This record gives sequence, structure tokens and C-alpha cells, in this order.
Amino acid sequence: MKISRLLIKAFACLIFIWLYTDVSGQSCYYFADSTQTDSNTYCADNKSVALHIHGKRKYISSGDSVSIHVYWMYGDSLEAKIPLTYINFNTATYDTTLIHNYNMNGITNIKLVLEKNTVSECTKVLQIGLFSGCDTIQGQTILDLNQDCILNSNDSPLMNQTVALKDTLGNIFSLGISDSSGHYTARIPSNYTSYKLQKTPVSPTYKVYCPDSGLHNLDTVASISQSLNFSERCDTSLNYMDLRVSFIQQNVGNPNDTGQLTFNTIGYFNCNVDSSLIAVRLHHGQLLNFLSVESSIQPDSIVDTIIYWNYYQKNREMTQHIVKFITDSSATFLDSVFVKAEVDTVVGETYHLNNQTQRKTRILASWDPNNKISDPQGIGINGLTERNQKMTYTINFQNLGTAPAKNIYILDTIDANLDLSSFNLLFASHSIQVNNPAPRILRFDFENINLVDSATNEPLSKGFLTYTIDMTSNLPIGSKITNQAHIYFDYNSAVSTNRTLNTIYKKPYLPITLNISTDGQDVTCINNDNGSATVKINASELPYSILWSNGSNAKTIKNLSPGKYYVTVSDTFGQISVDSVVVSENRIYEDPLIGPISGPLSVQSWKSYTYSVEANAQASYLWSADGGEVLQSIANSAEIQWNAGPEGTIIVTKTSDQGCDADTSQIVPILFVGIHSPEEGAFLLFPNPTDGIIEIQLKELSGSDRIEILDMQGRVVYTKNINNTSTQIDLSALASGTYNARLMGENVNEERTIVKR
Repeated sequence: MKISRLLIKAFACLIFIWLYTDVSGQSCYYFADSTQTDSNTYCADNKSVALHIHGKRKYISSGDSVSIHVYWMYGDSLEAKIPLTYINFNTATYDTTLIHNYNMNGITNIKLVLEKNTVSECTKVLQIGLFSGCDTIQGQTILDLNQDCILNSNDSPLMNQTVALKDTLGNIFSLGISDSSGHYTARIPSNYTSYKLQKTPVSPTYKVYCPDSGLHNLDTVASISQSLNFSERCDTSLNYMDLRVSFIQQNVGNPNDTGQLTFNTIGYFNCNVDSSLIAVRLHHGQLLNFLSVESSIQPDSIVDTIIYWNYYQKNREMTQHIVKFITDSSATFLDSVFVKAEVDTVVGETYHLNNQTQRKTRILASWDPNNKISDPQGIGINGLTERNQKMTYTINFQNLGTAPAKNIYILDTIDANLDLSSFNLLFASHSIQVNNPAPRILRFDFENINLVDSATNEPLSKGFLTYTIDMTSNLPIGSKITNQAHIYFDYNSAVSTNRTLNTIYKKPYLPITLNISTDGQDVTCINNDNGSATVKINASELPYSILWSNGSNAKTIKNLSPGKYYVTVSDTFGQISVDSVVVSENRIYEDPLIGPISGPLSVQSWKSYTYSVEANAQASYLWSADGGEVLQSIANSAEIQWNAGPEGTIIVTKTSDQGCDADTSQIVPILFVGIHSPEEGAFLLFPNPTDGIIEIQLKELSGSDRIEILDMQGRVVYTKNINNTSTQIDLSALASGTYNARLMGENVNEERTIVKR
């Protein structure tokens, strides 16, 4: 039966159906091609469907009742029953066209049921699109180096770019996806008012320059009577670095069988970065034995269950890795294997959630080659996922039939919690066309793919596509994102993939587990205790506190006697870890020999002198001075400044390379320096050197006593009248250095040298 083009134009959609059942009545074949419709199907004014059904039912008797029921299944429950035309008792034919009007837009299913004697023999479901009247709008997406909004010889078209038509509320009405020439076409309602056409940049480092806002306002008919181009180029003002890794396929084989894992890396870098050296790792479970890498980039090394790559990732290009494994013979039913792919961050990268991805798969579980993978997969059966992420979806398909598949198309319904305008096709195994036949519906066409069947060539019977899409901003906690695709091989009914699920949750902050370890050194000196103990905090949340059983708060405690020492470490989250260390006794080393102290033994106050002991290259020395100050020390020598005296003491501690100590000391007489000796003078002052407060003591008052402090240039920097034989002065405001203290009064004028530290 032929249908004229006038009849085709009269309806929104014309579908041809051929139904046939064999002698047993158990098989049902049909051919349906919903693409054979008028070019204005998706913008027709009349939302009617013409369904043409023809075929035959063999091997029936005169008393049989055979009929076909058609359920339109959208907005009403109309059922059509079609009688058969009998030719003879062995053959009955039917050939008719049914017309049905719809009062809503969108995607709908039509169900056909073939019955014999009221018993269903086969059921088929068709999917069609229904849309209100609309016009089309078109343009070109361009990589525009000179920003003139025209595709010049030095420019290039941008393929698979998404152009979104939005209403005044920001709702997406339709999409246009650019082809290999950069051309896109989008639907727009015939009675449009205040719509906007928006282009998302090709990558985070790019900017749409024409128009500057990335928006075309469609307020009048004139605004869409021209080609609306979008031109963009890399924005040198943006400082952006982002690496991403995602799985696109995982097939774990049975024990002793081969499985395959495929994952991709992609980088978005600054404009002036052509490529960046990256480090990639693939971790796999113990039940997977590495076999080979089928992709062009071979690993640099394999250590245990980790495969390492180092290579230059090109900007905005995808690198694919195909790794084959043999499942270990020890694997049993429902054993799980874990795989994780990760890429190290690069300098300037701020977003790290997409730098790793992981999967957990059960061995011997059934694996459907026509599947859908979401990345991130999420945690647990609900796919717990943090919000505001870019989702990566991969649809895998395989021809499991008995002959090549000439054409394949995929219908994918995009969840309302995903930003449809951010859709970006990353990669496809074969030549592909993308369009948007209905709101939130994407169609991927592999025309003339001629995909061989799996029995003829299993590796070449597979294909896939990968795209990214952003979550809607700030989704409420508990929001669910589901996704399922339907794959059509020529005229066969749809093959439905699994349904992915991601549930938005707020990741609880889990502190790093507090782990500590201890190490101890035995007591090895014969005459002194030189044991030590150290606690190492391997992972913790600062701040943390340490408490040893001897009361110390240090990481390392020294000079310990033999015994067992406990340490308790706690962190800011209240995690507590306790450990102990035993310091044993193994006294095998003598004390080091330390000679007498050499240097001046009669000195003047406020002057410095050098002292030393006999040197030993393997030993360390600790100098101190009672009645003086160690200005500096270098190994076995030290410079000491003496105070007022009358004497001081030098103490030197020598520690051998075995940690054993020995001490020696030397008393040094100190001569007082001044105009008069203390016994003969009219006043005393102390302490000297001073940190600021000085005590002044006078033998007697003269009635007009005054103390003056002079710097080394003779300038008076401090003065105070004295009315008591004992008084204090505060020199804290003075800079460190040497000063003269002068007492002036009736018949008295004396000076003392003081040092302000």
C-alpha cells in the first residue's frame, strides 16, 4: 500500500508497522521506522499520528479469533481492534491506517498487542515525539581567532556544541547541536516572544565573544531571519587548570576469562598551555591479573596491583586507556573486584573531585554490553554524590544480532536535575549526529554505521558515546538524578539500558584517623642515663597534644633510665591513641674524657673572653656560665661576658657520639670596673647587666642627690632625683647596650658602667 506525500504532510507523524507471527504463535516480528516522517514532524501544527499496520498471521482455523489492539497510551485510553481479512484457512492478512489526535506535547509510547482467541501472542511498544507548531532557527558555532563572527580561512567550525533556546524564566525549550560544519538548528515556537538563544563555551578556558554576552535576544521576527552565529576563542585572562578521569567501560570476566576496562583522561588548561605532563594510576583488585594494554600509550611501570603512566596530556583532547585483565582462577561467585583510576593534580588546579573515579563489580554477575555508566558512580546502592558536579555519562552498545546493523540510534531522556544547556559530547566510537527531538530528549544517530554482529567479530561489534553535563546548581540534599537510554538497532524494538542513580548528599567531614607509633633508644652509658623515646604521629588533625607517663609533652624525651614509658596522643576531634615503648639497659660505653678549661682566669666585669676545652670531632659541647653570659659557642670553644662578680663559674658538658655525658667546671674571679671600688664608692647598683630594673643604694643622703644615665656619646638619656638611700629606676625603654650611671649631689660625683640587655 502506498501513502502519498500529501498524506504524510497531513499528520505530525507517520509510522509503518509490519507484524507477523509464525505457526507456533510464539514469535513476533515487526518493522517500524519512525524516522520516515515529513521533515516538519517536530514542528507540525497538527498533533495527529497516522499509524500504518500491515502483515499476516499464518496457520489459523476458521474458528480462531485473531485481532490487533492498539493502545495510544497518552492522555486517553483509546483501544482499536482490527479484524483480519481471511484469504484461506492458513493465511490471514491485515492492512490498515489508524489516525489518532493528541492534545499534549512530548514523548509518547504506542503499544500494539497481537491476540489469538483473546490470548496475547506478542506485544510491541513504539516511541514517538509530539510537538506544537514551531519554526526553526539556525546558525553556526565558530572558533573565531579574529573575533569577526565569520568563519574565515584561519578559523574552524566547532562540532557538537550546544545552543539552548530559553524562555523568560530560563526554562529550556529546545536545543541545537552543531554538526561537523558547525551548523546547528533549533526549534522555536511560532508565537515566540522574548526568547533567548544561549551558547555554552566549548571549554572552561573559552569565552563567547560574538555576541559578547553569549546571548541572542529573539524578540522580533527580524531577529531570527538571519543566521545567528556564535564565535568564541580561548580567553587569555582566565587562569584555569583542570584534569578529569572517567570510566567508560568495565567488563570483568569469569575465572580464567579475559575482561576489559576502559577509561579516559582529559585536560582543560590555560590558553598558552598546549599540553601538560601528568601522572596517571590504575589500581585494581587482587582477583584481576594484568594481561595487556591495548591503547597506544603503554604504562611506564607496573608495581603489584598499580599501573603507572606518565605522559603529556594535550589541552582539550581525550586520552583513552584500554586495559585487559584475566580474572584469577580462585575467584568465586559474587566475589567483588575494585578498580580506581586517578590522575595527580597539576599546578594551578583547584577542583579535585574529578581527579579520580572508582568502580566495584561482582565477578560472574551478568553483564549487559548495552549499558549506561555514570561518573561519578556515587557511594552505595543510592549512588551518594556531592552536589554541583559535572557528570560524565557513557552509553555502550553492542550488536548481538546475527547480521550487521545498518543504522543505530539512541534516545536519552535527560533528568530535570541536570542542566541540559551544559551538554557536551566528548567522544563517540563512530560518526555520530546529535539532535533534540523533544524537551529533555537527546537523540544520537549512527547512520550507515554497519556495525558487525558479535558472532562475526566480537571486538568490532561494539560502540559507545560519552558526554558531560552539569548538575543543576545547589540541588537540595536528597535529590535524585536518574538516567536511562534506549538503543534502536535498525527496525528492532528498543534495547533499554540499566538505570543509573545518583543521590545528592552532604559528605560528612571525617577526620583523618589518628595513628601513632613509638621508637626507643636503650641506656648505653655506664655512669649516666641516656635512654630516649619518640612518638611519631602518622596521621592526625591539628592541633594535637602529647602526654608521656613521666609528664613530658615533647615528641622526644631524653635522658631516660631503663623502664617502660607510655604516651597518650589526642587530637582536636577527641580521637585518642595510646602506645608504649620499653627503654632497655645495655650499659657498654664509658663517659667521655673532658680536659681542663683553658682561658683567662682573672677577668674584668662587663668584658668578654674566650674559653675552650680539648676538641673531639665526634663529640658535642654545651656551654653555660654562672655570673656571666655566653655570647656565642662553637663546638669546643665559647665567648663569655662576665657580670659584676666577685666571681663566676664556667660549666661545660661534653656528649660523646654514643650519647654519654661528662661535665667539667672552672671558677673565674671577676674584678669590678668603675671610678671607685664598691667599698670606696658613695653608691651601689645591681643587678648588672640588667633587663631594665636597677636597685640604687646610697651610703648616705646629701639632700640634693640625682642619678643620671648617659649613653656612650655622653648624652643624658635618663635622670631621677633620689630622696631615699634605697630606690629603683626603670631603664626598660632604653635600647640594649652599655651606659654610664652617674650619681650627682653635694660633694659627690661618681660613675658606674652598666649594661642594658
